[in-house]
Amino acid sequence: MLHDVPWHGLIRAEDLYTRWGKVAVQQRLGGWLTTGRFLRVCKGVYAVNAPYRNPKGLHPYFLANYVFPGSYLSVESALEFHGMIPERIASHFSVTEGRPGWKQTPFGLFWAKHIGREQEGVGEYAVSEGQMARIATPEKALLDLVWLVPGGGTFEHLESLRLQSLEKVNIEVMAKLAEGSGKLSRAVGELRKLQKMESEFWQPI
Repeated sequence: MLHDVPWHGLIRAEDLYTRWGKVAVQQRLGGWLTTGRFLRVCKGVYAVNAPYRNPKGLHPYFLANYVFPGSYLSVESALEFHGMIPERIASHFSVTEGRPGWKQTPFGLFWAKHIGREQEGVGEYAVSEGQMARIATPEKALLDLVWLVPGGGTFEHLESLRLQSLEKVNIEVMAKLAEGSGKLSRAVGELRKLQKMESEFWQPI
């Protein structure tokens, strides 16, 4: 059974059920948890513990993708990754087409919000050596944030985010992603104003 564990040391119990059977897997995992060989990450997800692996070496963004299959990092977490907000985000926020929820783990708190929109605007980024994570682009992260916040996307809301490095946002790409939604398209217009204000502020005197 241990041969089925990937290099990163994470496993989902249900992935082993087909080959080994649910009862056998649960019994074996129970024994490994008791001896400390495995660490429970959250319901149904386990990690090989030290000294066999180093679960503390798992990047939280890589882990976020794993605990919410098919998800991607977005909103404040993605904006932090892209260096666009000054605050450090303690929790990790994902967007999923599946069931939303939260998972408390030994590595922090992970949230997933449901958005049924297409996942265009999501990229694969290296977050640590050998670890890749699906993360929203700056444009997609901002649109997801606007979509999830009631009344979001106004000039006041966008200004309150204290966005920095707005030159990282391709406003035309963002407008394309927002097509079909009046709320998102209006937010693009407001961000365009904010982007213009920032560029004018930094013009040499």
